[in-house]
Amino acid sequence: MRKKTLGILILISFILNILSACHDDNEDYTTSANITVSVPDSIHIEKMQGTVTVVNLNNKQSYSSSEFNGTSTLIDVMRGSYSINVNGTVLYHDKQNIKHTKSFRAASSYCEFLDHPAKAYVNIIFM
Repeated sequence: MRKKTLGILILISFILNILSACHDDNEDYTTSANITVSVPDSIHIEKMQGTVTVVNLNNKQSYSSSEFNGTSTLIDVMRGSYSINVNGTVLYHDKQNIKHTKSFRAASSYCEFLDHPAKAYVNIIFM
């Protein structure tokens, strides 16, 4: 009878371990994507405004943000492969400390957002 009870306890413990191990694997679907617009060293950004849009390449779901912290923005997305498009206006100083305001864009056709947080860099293109 002790062997039977011990066998049942071992079986229950084994089943609980399997169920708890499977449970943790399926909860990690999202990540934070930190997207930074890279600018030349010869300019100092005072203010950047615009819209960053990322599109999931598998299911075409899009996410966007207009909140910049310097030249970066943070977007919560599903983990996966994305394209990135940035359009906006930037106020900056050049080496002679002269202020300029220009429209810009930046883009990437493929980027993976898998890490926590995921990071991506796109080069600025002045219009």
